Amino acid sequence: MALTSVRDTSERQLRIRVLTAATPIFAGALVAVNAAGKAVPASDTAGLRVLGRAEHTVAADEKLRIASGMFRYENGASGAALTAADTGPAAVVVDDETVGKTSTNKIAAGIVAEVAIDGIWVDITPGAVSAAAAMLAAAAAATAAAAAATAAAAAAEDAADVAGDLAAHAALTATAGHAAE
Repeated sequence: MALTSVRDTSERQLRIRVLTAATPIFAGALVAVNAAGKAVPASDTAGLRVLGRAEHTVAADEKLRIASGMFRYENGASGAALTAADTGPAAVVVDDETVGKTSTNKIAAGIVAEVAIDGIWVDITPGAVSAAAAMLAAAAAATAAAAAATAAAAAAEDAADVAGDLAAHAALTATAGHAAE
């Protein structure tokens, strides 16, 4: 039924995870979840999934409140540095305070909302992180398909070269056979 008066719509902004890291997670850190379902400082480590920002500092095995939203993190260096042209695509985790355009494991941090002088504003909501992961997976698949196509073209060219060599050899053998008669 449609509203006929004001509605108090609930909002959920925080998640609770148990910290497994041997080192603390500091307030403001980019936080990920590992395969065991425990909160860890985000890093370029395979298998991590970003959850959001640490709302307070914790020691090992303490409960950690993790907020999702739009947060500013440091920009990657050199080839990983994001530019204004990178607004909209996925940001990847460099470490727990830095995002970039590329990294070894390409752990999705979220969607680049703004590249500012003082850092990168990243949408780190569950939907944005999932969308960023899908963008990165699609880009990896496209790269793999292009590499496979290049390899197939090279193999076809090699096969054509071998077939040409065999045909030339057969022609020479036939010519040599006629010359001997």
